[in-house]
Amino acid sequence: LEAQGFYVEDLLGDTLIYAETLTGNLSKTAIARKNIIIGDIKLDKGKVYLHTPDTGKMNIVGVLRTFIDPNREKKGRGNITLRDCYNTNTRFKLQIDGKNKNLSETGRMEFTNLIFENLNFGSHNLRIKGPRVSMNLYEMSFQDRSGFKVDLFETEDFVIENGLSFTNTTILTPDSYLFLPELVFDAGGNWKRFSSFTDKVSLRASLRDSDIHTKT
Repeated sequence: LEAQGFYVEDLLGDTLIYAETLTGNLSKTAIARKNIIIGDIKLDKGKVYLHTPDTGKMNIVGVLRTFIDPNREKKGRGNITLRDCYNTNTRFKLQIDGKNKNLSETGRMEFTNLIFENLNFGSHNLRIKGPRVSMNLYEMSFQDRSGFKVDLFETEDFVIENGLSFTNTTILTPDSYLFLPELVFDAGGNWKRFSSFTDKVSLRASLRDSDIHTKT
């Protein structure tokens, strides 16, 4: 599989994923069983735009449900597995409606309106099964538009289901080093709660052998 100018739009016709170059190996036998398995994916100079409107449903959910709707009969369901994915020089945007879109310009990160430039990472065994997404992430680096920079982000198990959860996570910035055996952002399955992140999202975390600077 090789594509130039690869493009996926959401159900509203807006950009969801774009890649100047995309390559990968597709399993034909898996397609026959409605299980898409793709290996050695390489995405370069891409754009990933995740948007949650006032309805509280993130744009990527609607696209995925056309293939893996958990309410469909079992024979009509499908799963997606990306065995190894390498992403370079990508722009990532997360927008959750209901908040001031200019807050990141104050010099701090705003978790409801993130923009990452020069996003690079590798992932292993990214699995999409119903509403659950899981993967291993390694060698991630990026810089948020607020100026916050992450030199290294790695986690053994990253799960998107009722919220966001991370297991055995390492975060390295120019001024700090953190190791978190557990990091959970629990929204109770309602993504709209992230628009009131500090009030409606429950945070659970454990920290070990870390060096934190308040500048970070």
